[in-house]
Amino acid sequence: MMVEALAADLEKLNEQQRKIVRGLTGPALVLAGPGTGKTRTIAVLLGKLLNEGLRMKECLALSFSDKAATELRERVLSYYPYGFDECWISTFHSFCARMLREQFHRVGIHPEFQLLTGFKEALLFGGLVARLDPAAFPVFGPVLHKRGFQQEVLTFIALLKSNLVSPDDLAAVLPADPGQTGADPAGEREGGAVFSPRVLARLRELLALYRAYEAEREKGNYLDFRDLIRLAVQVLADPEAARFYREKFKVVLIDEFQDTDPAQFHLLSLLLEGVDKPRVMVIGDPRQSIYRFRGANPGMMGKEGAFRQRFKARVFPLGINYRNAPVILAAAQRLAWRDRRSGHAGEKGGGSGSGEETLEARSGRTGFVEVQAAADELAEARFVARRVASLLVYGAHRRFAPDEVAILVRNNYQIDLLSEALRALHVPFRIAADMKFFRSEEVTTLISLLKAAGTEGEAREEALRRAFASPLFHLDPLWVQSTLAEAGGAGGLDPFLDRFLDRFLDQVVVAGATGAEPAPSPETSGRGEADAPAAAPAASAAEHGGGAVGKGLAPGEAETVRRAAGFAETWRMLRAAGDLPVTTVLARLLLTVRESLVDPAAPAARHVFLLRTMVADFAEVWARQHGSEPRLRDLLPNLDEMLTYFASTLEETGEEGDGGVRLMTVHQSKGLEFPVVFVVGLSEGVFPVAMREDRLLPAGGLNLLQARLDARRPAVPFYNPYPSDAEDHLEEERRLFFVAMTRAQEGLVLTWPQRVGHDPVSPAPFLREIGLEPQAAALDERPLSLSEARVRLAALSEADRAALEKLWREQHPADEGAIRFFDRLRPAPPPPPAVDQVRLPADFRFTASALEAYLECPRRFFFKHVLRVRDPREAADPSLALGRALHACLEALHADGSPWAHGFRPPAAALNELWERHGEPELAHLGPLARAGRRALARQSLDWYVAAIYAHGQVPFGGRPLVEAGFEFTCAGFRCAGRFDRVVETPDGQGTWIIDYKTTTTTRSSETLLERVLPEEGGLAPEIQMPFYLLAARHLASLRVRRPPAEGTEAAAGAAGRSANATAVQVPARLDRPAVVTLYLRKEPYAKGRRPMSAGFLRSAALNLGGGPAWGCPVDPERFARFEADLAALLQRIASDRTFDCRPLDAEGASTCLRRACEFVSFCQERLAFLKDRPFDDLSGEAEPGAAPVAAAEAD
Repeated sequence: MMVEALAADLEKLNEQQRKIVRGLTGPALVLAGPGTGKTRTIAVLLGKLLNEGLRMKECLALSFSDKAATELRERVLSYYPYGFDECWISTFHSFCARMLREQFHRVGIHPEFQLLTGFKEALLFGGLVARLDPAAFPVFGPVLHKRGFQQEVLTFIALLKSNLVSPDDLAAVLPADPGQTGADPAGEREGGAVFSPRVLARLRELLALYRAYEAEREKGNYLDFRDLIRLAVQVLADPEAARFYREKFKVVLIDEFQDTDPAQFHLLSLLLEGVDKPRVMVIGDPRQSIYRFRGANPGMMGKEGAFRQRFKARVFPLGINYRNAPVILAAAQRLAWRDRRSGHAGEKGGGSGSGEETLEARSGRTGFVEVQAAADELAEARFVARRVASLLVYGAHRRFAPDEVAILVRNNYQIDLLSEALRALHVPFRIAADMKFFRSEEVTTLISLLKAAGTEGEAREEALRRAFASPLFHLDPLWVQSTLAEAGGAGGLDPFLDRFLDRFLDQVVVAGATGAEPAPSPETSGRGEADAPAAAPAASAAEHGGGAVGKGLAPGEAETVRRAAGFAETWRMLRAAGDLPVTTVLARLLLTVRESLVDPAAPAARHVFLLRTMVADFAEVWARQHGSEPRLRDLLPNLDEMLTYFASTLEETGEEGDGGVRLMTVHQSKGLEFPVVFVVGLSEGVFPVAMREDRLLPAGGLNLLQARLDARRPAVPFYNPYPSDAEDHLEEERRLFFVAMTRAQEGLVLTWPQRVGHDPVSPAPFLREIGLEPQAAALDERPLSLSEARVRLAALSEADRAALEKLWREQHPADEGAIRFFDRLRPAPPPPPAVDQVRLPADFRFTASALEAYLECPRRFFFKHVLRVRDPREAADPSLALGRALHACLEALHADGSPWAHGFRPPAAALNELWERHGEPELAHLGPLARAGRRALARQSLDWYVAAIYAHGQVPFGGRPLVEAGFEFTCAGFRCAGRFDRVVETPDGQGTWIIDYKTTTTTRSSETLLERVLPEEGGLAPEIQMPFYLLAARHLASLRVRRPPAEGTEAAAGAAGRSANATAVQVPARLDRPAVVTLYLRKEPYAKGRRPMSAGFLRSAALNLGGGPAWGCPVDPERFARFEADLAALLQRIASDRTFDCRPLDAEGASTCLRRACEFVSFCQERLAFLKDRPFDDLSGEAEPGAAPVAAAEAD
């Protein structure tokens, strides 16, 4: 008798589903479109088979995700909740693991093998290559230790394993090494494929890495996911084992069959080999095959696919869709399918002529589809946020809850703009899986504490402050900020915490003797748990507020101090944990956040547990590779990379109960559905993305390898997952877009930016295929306020405003109120701007750049050097970032303590390390393309510099290494300051060279430079940096330089260069016979010698005031004396200025509004208009009474 639940579900099936339930009499293939109820159909089929007498253990049902397998298992077991038979409903890999634990002896593995997750696989391979010598790999050696390269190698190994290609199989198709065993022309042309020397060299190195990876995996008793399939195939190759499983399983069902790779299909073939009309059913949809990059073959289910050819299967369509509104499904079916291998060739909509793929909408839902174009990615994000907010507040055919809306992206980086736009409108959202893990407050705070424990100096202070201010420790925020401010003036937070904890513990002892408890103090710091041993005494003293620790806080805030004491104690433990295993350190650290772990199912607890899992995985792999437990110092070097990669391997659980708009990638949305779905970024290069290519082998290399392997007629033909051409790639992206569209039940909004970055882009071709035109940007039809209307009118020209007023009067001829209303809207002329009287700060120091800014425009000087207003674009300017990177590298190269500071030429490896430590961080904020371009320019400049200075001796090496040397001197009683890039005290009587690095591409000869900065006719030129440096050299007596830590200290253990622990010291310096030398870093050195310049020299100019290089121009002492007098007059004029008004210089190269755009031009528009027809000297009443008259500069 059929159980009631099963009978009810059977009754609900439609005719197509009933045919499947009744039709499993032999091989069957079910083409199940999205939303067609395939999971319920499979569950009812299994329930019916069990009801007819099939045993649970005789049925094998496999899926490709834990979620799908769990859902199917729960449905089937709900029909027979009291059955205690074996259940074989699982994922493909779980089935293989179970088989291997039963049959381990047949394949020679340990029964307690450990499974390598993707994260542990990366750790294992990273630890392996860290021990390899890059010199043994001529091709890949330079990138051997790069994480990106390691991931590419693991992807290549996974591809080989999914095609059942072992290292020996790969070695067999490579020709013999001519240097070892002689050439093998015949073998080299096996299968008609000839490897080029370049491809062959790469394949040999990849083979070596493949063998090393396999040896390392076996040594650790690990199996990766591909090994599970490979070894299960070996088990079934044994006749006795194969007969056991064939007789065991009477029915085999495989869900999501479109995601099968060649090895998995071969496993299925072996399992059913020799069985007459096996009862096997595979279910899937080739149009939803989105894991081809993992080796899945979307053609497996096609008309000419392997399954139909092998089993002559009967085809059952499932085409009645219960998920999507008709308008959504109709749009999805208009996609122009091209892939004939999947059975979706020919006509638009994917019809193959058989009707197998036609979907019929029966959801009965009202729906809508919108296509929206936006100006750029920012405008797109803002539109999506507004549209989501509109759906939540106003709805469409109904109002939607936040968790009924999903925003799907092609790439994770798109989530940042969308989340910011949603946050700005206070729309609740949550980010799927990986992104939310490593951005969570719990993880970032705990990681900050670990970093603080493993670093020194500024890095430690910054990380410790970040953790201390975290809300994770429940400290009063205002108290935290005041404590941080106080600690900043007391040597830093680290020693501050020590002093606080000592005082607190002293008061604990006193309070224990008197029966009181210590109360709060302003000199404390925060931590997350109030269970520290210091909190033992009774609470009565806290309420009295007495004692030194209680000063400054109310009695009720004693809890903050107790938590702070706990934080300080934890920090002391972490700081001393260098020799403890990292798992022990983390376990102790987690005790401080016990409050976050009360509910293990809460997001905060899950994030902490995931961090613990990550560290445990790292410790496990490290211990197996090194034979000892890792310490904190072993974890920290690659912690950020490790954290990001671990997060990328996590899957969306869907278990969180907090509502919010879901942000996720399309791949993460597979198997989910939402009432409303936004698919964003539908433009060329974003979605669809650029075509995937094999980065390890040159073009065609993988195809040659495929031909050589297939020529050996293996059991599994090699499947190449990379697109063969642009159309093949577009078909892959089209399948992904189809999946994205069919996640939507009621509403689908498609958006595309017309510009990505600075480049215009075309819409995705899919938008043309579905036949929907982009809608115009939504206009704001809200009535304007009075102030908004006045602003709009002010933007009109006088003629347009007059025409509008005439039209207004014609429409309201007798309405005086309307006329007066328009008069109110007329913009009033701005009053003459008042100029405030100002004085320079008493401690103001004049620099060369400040003086040049004043000569260009006094107002620019005032904004930039008095008010210190910074252009926010400077930090992101790629050219300025390049300059900072080069300066940082050269400072480290010549710094005191550097092995290269006295003339020893740094090798390429040292230069690479120098760049990674000092140059690369300066480019970190740039986009990938800008970063790559500036990196290439910088590396080329460094190579030129090292060759010119170390090989050709363009600049001599003197005594003391003086780099980034700060100076101060007085001129006419005014304090002047600056910084020399490098000072060289020459050993051969050529005086003192002041080196100035230039990263501009414009060069000047010494003669041109002299005329440019010290005009023969006198007066100050707009460029005064070089003579200013010479003047400083004549007047100063000391320099301020940074000194590294003493030898033998931990901070001194790293490479030479700038250190967070370096201290500034004054050193005596008398720069006799100075010369200022400019080195143009970005111009190609001289290819031929041109006296006095030698071949290989950098382009350079020099002004010699007594000493200097042979190519420099001597500076006439009288000419220089005139400069000093003119500079003194300029300093007096600036000090007397009380207005710093707009007087832009109209000269070539000036950074003013009359030439190149001044960054402050928007601040000065009204003043410029006011001054246009008035000379500065005519401005009456704007100078402070009694102030000295100020004459306009001649240059102005």
